[in-house]
Amino acid sequence: MIKKKSAAMTQAEIKNRGYQQVNVSCETGTGIDNLVEALCEKVGFHPPENSLIARTRHLDALRRTANFLAEAHEQLTVFEAGELVADSLRQAQQSLGEITGEFSADDLLGKIFGSFCIGK
Repeated sequence: MIKKKSAAMTQAEIKNRGYQQVNVSCETGTGIDNLVEALCEKVGFHPPENSLIARTRHLDALRRTANFLAEAHEQLTVFEAGELVADSLRQAQQSLGEITGEFSADDLLGKIFGSFCIGK
């Protein structure tokens, strides 16, 4: 009689093979932080302390960009208001500019006129 091996490994087998068990619940999200931490540790990724702030700022800018693009699409396809599309696209561009470091026409004018010395 041939004994069929179980697909699940025991805790001892997991440790012997050098694996780390991380329990995660897709339903509640419990353990996601532990999984991210374990993956970062395995690949040797240690982000600088302030990188989370920049990443959160970038994600916020991307969300706003997506919202502006969806707004522009709705204005064009539903309301057929082409004149409003340009403003939504401009706002989307500004949101992306926060990530890339680009500056607006107003910023450029501020730089130009800020360099003039008035009253001499």
